[in-house]
Amino acid sequence: MSRQRVEYDTVQWGRRYLVPVQYEADGLITLLDKREARKLHRAGTVGIIAPDSWQRIQADKGTGLNVDPAYLR
Repeated sequence: MSRQRVEYDTVQWGRRYLVPVQYEADGLITLLDKREARKLHRAGTVGIIAPDSWQRIQADKGTGLNVDPAYLR
């Protein structure tokens, strides 16, 4: 049985490149560094959000979503 390869696409936040994720437990949407995102995703703690979805969240200013306010522009 082969494992499906997961892409940990990043978005630029300041000078850092971070992975957009959503915690399974409480639905919080935030950004994590790639190593932490990989670790938590493998543990089943977070789901990965595509960069285009992150851009839509930013455009909507997180309206109706549980977005970490530290990462809203």
